[in-house]
Amino acid sequence: MTSHAEQPPPRRPRMSRLTRVVLIVSLSLNLLVGALFASAYFTHDKWRHPRGHGGAMSGGGLAQALDSEDRHAIRRAMRAAHKGTGDPRAEMQAIFRDFAAVVRQDPYDGAAAAALLSRHRDGFQDRLAQGQSLLLERLAAMSPEARKAYADRLDRILTKRQQRRDGENRN
Repeated sequence: MTSHAEQPPPRRPRMSRLTRVVLIVSLSLNLLVGALFASAYFTHDKWRHPRGHGGAMSGGGLAQALDSEDRHAIRRAMRAAHKGTGDPRAEMQAIFRDFAAVVRQDPYDGAAAAALLSRHRDGFQDRLAQGQSLLLERLAAMSPEARKAYADRLDRILTKRQQRRDGENRN
């Protein structure tokens, strides 16, 4: 009879070389994906559109510097002004589609293309003038402290944009 003391402990089966390689590659890929997400999280401002989410339609930095209440009030006023005239974005998309169709035509009709671009410019200028008028009304209604806070936010936005441009120019 043999006792338990004489038997060697059972050996744990060894991992195959292929299994080890697969685990190392998997770990490396997981770390890489984690690093990408961390990088995106910490540098998200760098990838943001420089004019904000809405481009020219959003009012840019002048609108971004407003506090949330003022920005929403201007947006509501602009929507109310266009309530009976239709969606300005849909109108712009229709102009772009018509312009693309004119550009495809053979022979090319320069006068028709120019007329569509003039419609686009006129609509943009109308909305820009309306937005500027509403902004000036909001600023006139603000207290001196609120206007100073607005100007400070505008300065921060401009400084941040300039720093971003300076960083892009170095690359």
